[in-house]
Amino acid sequence: MRELSIRYRGTDSFTYTVNDGQCTSAVAAVAIAIAQVNHAPLPATRIEQLRIISGLGEVVIAPGGGPSHVKVDASSTTDDGPSPLRFEFSAQNATGQQALADGVVCLEFPEGTRFSLVQVYVMDGAGATGFRQDFFNIHTPGEVIDALLGLTQGEFLGIRSQRPYRAPLEAAKRAFVSGNTDDAIAELEAFQQQVATRLARKQPGGAAWWIDTAQWIIDSVTTDYCL
Repeated sequence: MRELSIRYRGTDSFTYTVNDGQCTSAVAAVAIAIAQVNHAPLPATRIEQLRIISGLGEVVIAPGGGPSHVKVDASSTTDDGPSPLRFEFSAQNATGQQALADGVVCLEFPEGTRFSLVQVYVMDGAGATGFRQDFFNIHTPGEVIDALLGLTQGEFLGIRSQRPYRAPLEAAKRAFVSGNTDDAIAELEAFQQQVATRLARKQPGGAAWWIDTAQWIIDSVTTDYCL
């Protein structure tokens, strides 16, 4: 079996014979003309600051103290046509939208927004349109850490003392709630150190996830992904 590229246009052919158990026929050939078909673009989106957290779903962190900015990148959309693509974005609860590049936008959500549904339409200039939508929740850092504290009960099961892991998370949550971001970051870094020192040898995969998740929280409150 042959697989041709979705972009292929032109002709193809194959040959065959037939055998009835006694005799074999002469070789016959079949030629196929492959006409151009305009397929709709296949949108692909990437939201760098999004993570999946058990109990919260797909989450973007709102730093607090003002509007949240979410970068949506659909530039990896695939299409079989030569024409440049045109992108249109709409987002539930968004109050602003800024184009950063072709297929990339920054969405602004007012403080207190809890979720959004982002829809992307991609037009190929030849009459075909691709569509994709992504839903995500928006939570504060303290809410995310609260969910992580719930996960530690099972994730660290079998370890004699969970206190070295929970204490910095609890302190980070309190600091975020009181508005002390620098203190919260210091506690999250202390948590990462505890995981790297105590957990990595026993559970390297789990340790890597916890360290990366803590870093995601830090990045979410210190990075403007739209710059």
